[in-house]
Amino acid sequence: MNPQQFHILVVDDEGDITDLLQDILEDEGYQVSVAANAEQAHEIYLNQPIDLVLLDIWMPEEDGLSLLKRWCEDGLKSQVVMMSGHGTIETAVQATKLGAYDFIEKPISMAKLMISVENVFHKIKLEKRHKELIKQMNPEIQIIGKSAVISQLKLQLAQIADKSLPVCFLGRPGVGKTYYARYLHQISGRAHEPFIVVNASALAHEQQIKAIFGSTEQDGLMQTAENGTLFIDEIADLDKETQAMFSQLIEQGQYRQSHEGNFINPNVRLCFASQYHLNELLDNEELLADLYYCIQTLMIHIPELKEYQDDIPEIISHYVFHFVDYDNLPYRHFSMQALNFLRQYRWPGNVRELRNFIQRTLVMAKNNEISLQETEELLAMSNTQPADEALVSIDLPIREARERFEKAYFVKQLAYCDGNIAKLAERAGLERTNLYRKLKSLGIQYK
Repeated sequence: MNPQQFHILVVDDEGDITDLLQDILEDEGYQVSVAANAEQAHEIYLNQPIDLVLLDIWMPEEDGLSLLKRWCEDGLKSQVVMMSGHGTIETAVQATKLGAYDFIEKPISMAKLMISVENVFHKIKLEKRHKELIKQMNPEIQIIGKSAVISQLKLQLAQIADKSLPVCFLGRPGVGKTYYARYLHQISGRAHEPFIVVNASALAHEQQIKAIFGSTEQDGLMQTAENGTLFIDEIADLDKETQAMFSQLIEQGQYRQSHEGNFINPNVRLCFASQYHLNELLDNEELLADLYYCIQTLMIHIPELKEYQDDIPEIISHYVFHFVDYDNLPYRHFSMQALNFLRQYRWPGNVRELRNFIQRTLVMAKNNEISLQETEELLAMSNTQPADEALVSIDLPIREARERFEKAYFVKQLAYCDGNIAKLAERAGLERTNLYRKLKSLGIQYK
């Protein structure tokens, strides 16, 4: 951000002052607009991006303080430096309380004015840099995909975004339960408050209550998450005493850190996650019945990647640009054959496996366009299974083993043929009608 990008609005009913300030500031390289009264200033303020307003206090009709107050009520979007020839300490304090950055007395000292302008300029640059760093550390969460499954999931999350009830995310490992919990937090009214993750499996049972709920000597994660969201990853890893504490908190809205302590009423949204269905945990006595009934109201199922395979090319594109932007990895793209292969791959590790594969591929691939052969090689390197997914086990019934082999066979052949059904029919030695029927029965999508 250089001076040419920095826009200053000078507001004063004395034309000599606005002309002088405009000349000096434009000589310094700043963009300058001028207004002779509050009405003109407000019009410019609403319709142009203004970084700094040099605002005179004493003007006819509406004074500068009243105008500043009006802007503050709508959310002040610019820095403001007040100017006055009849200023008092009380006036300066009032302006500062309203949100003014500085207060300059008339007759104006140009040296002091330029120092104030440069300080504002420096402040804006620092704030801009801070926002960029925060964005890099906490990039905006997006739900990628247009399939019916993903569209329905987005709708569900939007419907419960600002509900105060606890939420439980259910799904297999790698589907993105933490990711979707962050998304829910982001679209809620708590978006600018903390999002704290409790990795329950990493906490020894005897330490869980103290780590989460704190003690009289030390705050816990619950206090850290105040006004925000507390996400408990894998509810089954909580010991029974900790589960009972959560049950009490949900039912009564309060808890005590000790039997003698005062009740604490936190303002925290609770989100839980489980890779198993809650009924299964209840049957296995891994989940207290009291907690089960407290959190069963809002259960969100996160689908496996194989349930929305058509979205895979878009997801791949999203992560490629993510790693290029945030990890400074080289840009590469997959060939159409490679994309078709990845779209049909089963992804047993779900989105986590796909994300890690893309990151590794951008690092290790040899060319800007990643071929089908290179894709298979890189996938095999990252998998305990070969690229064909070792789908056929001798322990399977013959019918299931044949189906798995056929699916792996046709997925690879379809990728080699770049989705061309005529070529695939020739390679497989099948009539095209029979091939269409076979692909449909195996659940293989083609274009």
